[in-house]
Amino acid sequence: MGGFPVMRKSYQTRFEKYVLPEPNSGCWLWLGALDRDGYGRFSTYIGGNTNKIKSHAAHRFSYEMYMRKIDDGMQLDHLCRNKCCVNPDHLEQVTLAENSRRYSLSVTHCPKGHSYEDAYIKRRKNGGRKKVCRKCVKIYNTSYYLRKILMVKP
Repeated sequence: MGGFPVMRKSYQTRFEKYVLPEPNSGCWLWLGALDRDGYGRFSTYIGGNTNKIKSHAAHRFSYEMYMRKIDDGMQLDHLCRNKCCVNPDHLEQVTLAENSRRYSLSVTHCPKGHSYEDAYIKRRKNGGRKKVCRKCVKIYNTSYYLRKILMVKP
C-alpha cells in the first residue's frame, strides 16, 4: 500500500491547512473531509494531472509524509483512540490482528451507552466474534414479546 505523491512541499502546505493542533491531548484534529467511519480524507492529483484525483486516508498520508512508508500488510493504530487525529506521533504500525485486539479492549460501552461489563461474545456466521450487550438484548426481547405475542403497539 502507499505510493503517495512525490511533490511533498505543496501537498504538505495544503495538508497542514486542514490540521488543528489540540494542546491538551496533543492530537492534530483533521478539519477536512471525513469518511463515514470518522477518518479524515485527503485528496491529491495523480501524476500532476488535475483531472485525476486520488483520495487518501489523512492519517496514513500524515504518517508517510512525516515518518516513513507504511509496511505492506500493516495498519496504523490510533494510540490516542481519536479517529480524526493525524498526529504521526499518535500512530503506530501494527498488524490487523493487533489493531483489532486493541480496539476490542478499548470499547467499553455499547452504542446505546450500556456498559459492556456483563457482555458476552457471540460467534458470527463468518467465523468472527462480536460483543453483545445483555441489556440491549433484554430490551429487544421484551419489545418483541410485547409486539408479537401480546400484540401491543409501541
